[in-house]
Amino acid sequence: MKSFFSFFVFLILLISFSCREKEEMKPINFDEFWQKTVENLNNIPLEFEKQKEDTVIGGKKISLYKIRSFDDIYF
Repeated sequence: MKSFFSFFVFLILLISFSCREKEEMKPINFDEFWQKTVENLNNIPLEFEKQKEDTVIGGKKISLYKIRSFDDIYF
């Protein structure tokens, strides 16, 4: 009975701590970084670079592109 009660208390504590709302954390200079990023993205157009030749899969033509934005960040 005592072990069941201990397990029950542990379960309640676990649920209450895991459901607690966590604070949103941003880096100290995030606003400055975000403003710089938006300005650079508006000034510099994106560049598309084809990586492979076109491939046909299931009757659909597929091309793979590498997208370069500013600061040499690739997607």
